[in-house]
Amino acid sequence: MSLRRIIVRAICAIVVVAAAPLAFAAEAPGPAEKAKADASGKDTTPVATIGDKEVITKDELDRAVAASEQMAMMQQRARGIAAPAGAKLNQEGKMRALEALVNSRILLMMTREAGVKVPDETVKAEVEKKKADLPAGTDYASFLKQRGITEQEVFDRTKQMLEIKAFEELKTKEIAVTDDEIKQQYDRMKERGLMDDFDVQHILVKATQGDQAAVAEAKKKIDAAAERLKKGEDFAAVAKEVSEDPGSKDKGGEYKGVRRGQMVPEFDKRMAEAKVGEVTAPFTTQFGWHIIKVNRHSTGELTAEMVEKIKPQILMAKQKMAMRDLVQEKRKTLNITISMPAEAPASAPAPSGEPAPALDSLVDAAS
Repeated sequence: MSLRRIIVRAICAIVVVAAAPLAFAAEAPGPAEKAKADASGKDTTPVATIGDKEVITKDELDRAVAASEQMAMMQQRARGIAAPAGAKLNQEGKMRALEALVNSRILLMMTREAGVKVPDETVKAEVEKKKADLPAGTDYASFLKQRGITEQEVFDRTKQMLEIKAFEELKTKEIAVTDDEIKQQYDRMKERGLMDDFDVQHILVKATQGDQAAVAEAKKKIDAAAERLKKGEDFAAVAKEVSEDPGSKDKGGEYKGVRRGQMVPEFDKRMAEAKVGEVTAPFTTQFGWHIIKVNRHSTGELTAEMVEKIKPQILMAKQKMAMRDLVQEKRKTLNITISMPAEAPASAPAPSGEPAPALDSLVDAAS
């Protein structure tokens, strides 16, 4: 797993934890009678019905869409991609969100039909863990009130999540990962450069994007540094004097063991393309102007430690595929109606006419 993905997941996990009650409410199931207006003022207009009992409301969809938009923004920013606040899902994105809600509801129906139960004490303990993960000083009651969520909704959704998890474990407990699958995934990752790691030295001259004067002044400084390096000056000495990167300046610009995908895209690209010992021409990212020198470039071997990282990724992907297939089979037996606004399709989309994602695609997504 690349360090960039680890960082992205860590940031996204913070978002999920902080918005956990919101996510619970977004997918909370309800029988057909709940599609009537309630006292809280929530929009209970049906946007999807499953069979003659299950209804997904406009309010549930709106919450799911909002959570998806927030998650997408955080993921983009974590990858160094400019992502303005307030960016909205298009209609296709909303339909995907609704499809996800439908599939989640079907999975819950299957869980109930299997008679899977989780004790209330276990649910309460999980809710308390979620509370503890909220930012220090958060008033839980106010947190829920601001989002229009009740403690009962949080409890109910947590119970559903735990029961679904238990159901999934029951249905996938026989799935195993073979040595061949591990080797194949390793080879794919190696081919894409994901196993590579580098020792580099780096000079950064900061510049605020959009400030043309600042960018031009930074360009003069980085060009002057590049000229000194061309004349044979020691990279570490120039970095200590010129670089404005607090993480490497005092170490002569040095970063060791850098993985592909750990740095912002342009840095990553230049690092991968440079030969060992080569100093790159100046280039820009959102942080300013850079020069890098690659001192070491090696490809990772399939060590026991690497196997321990890859194996659970493959297992998770195989489990996900198995559950997806079970849901799609169940879906074929159900009468599903989609009632989105006018610009959306008037009838329920087919489960999927496109080929299902391959195992390697799902493993890559998990890595």
